[in-house]
Amino acid sequence: MLDITLLIQQIINGLLLGCLYGLMGLGLALIFGVMRVVNFAHGAMIVMGVYILSTLYIWFNIPIILLIPLYLFMFFILGLIINKCLLEYPRLRGSEGDTSLIITYALSIILESTMLSIWGAYPFSSGFRIEGTLSFFGISIGLQRVTSSVIAIFGIIILFLFLKLSMIGKAIRAVSQNAPLAWTLGINAHRIYKITFGLSVVLAAVAGWLLAPMYAMTPYQGAYYLTKSFAVVIIGGMGNLIGTILAALLLGTVESLSVFVIKGGFRDVIGLLLMIVILFFKHEGLLGKEVRV
Repeated sequence: MLDITLLIQQIINGLLLGCLYGLMGLGLALIFGVMRVVNFAHGAMIVMGVYILSTLYIWFNIPIILLIPLYLFMFFILGLIINKCLLEYPRLRGSEGDTSLIITYALSIILESTMLSIWGAYPFSSGFRIEGTLSFFGISIGLQRVTSSVIAIFGIIILFLFLKLSMIGKAIRAVSQNAPLAWTLGINAHRIYKITFGLSVVLAAVAGWLLAPMYAMTPYQGAYYLTKSFAVVIIGGMGNLIGTILAALLLGTVESLSVFVIKGGFRDVIGLLLMIVILFFKHEGLLGKEVRV
């Protein structure tokens, strides 16, 4: 007989997990929507965020109130450097599409090898974990999961408000809709590309920060998080931020509910099957438009 309490708990767990998937996917969706760049290094950046944040906190004992803004600033600068050194020249030559695939894939290997050399291959755990559970009506949810998801929701809201209300956000939306027209209106698209890539790296770093207390990381897990990010972006519609959020909540819920019908080890398979089924019936994704990469 189906346990309703367990069912509700799994749905809540799935929605909370979906918030984290949404934050992961937004970085990928943002740079595709604006720059038409598919970033294969996105998963490695998520994992690298875990290592750097934990190292700054544990090894250098930096107070958390200073650590978070420093951490976000570091990754924004890293994004600017990556864009300047690796992506800007191919874009100026008009060959950013295929070239960016190869460059970001190579970057993912470089980041993975760097993490492996510095921190080793052993699972690495963050020192930020919040212990305890939140219980109500027979349902128990880990406080760490709730906290991470609330911060993810807050981050998503901040991003949407930034894109909606700020001058830079409006310029990002203008470039994503029609870059040549944005140029004629006086918007420096190259500056917007830099800022957008920096933001996407910050989003990856924040996702790593929120995942770190719940999952031990190794340098090889970038491919896993990249797959999750791709799944929500493709299901939602390439470059569509609202679609990415909806897809993330759907994927998290479906994965969480899948424990009722299959073993937990196949949970990730369910997510990929969901992506295939949706693409089979709606190949541009839930809210996406047909685009050419």
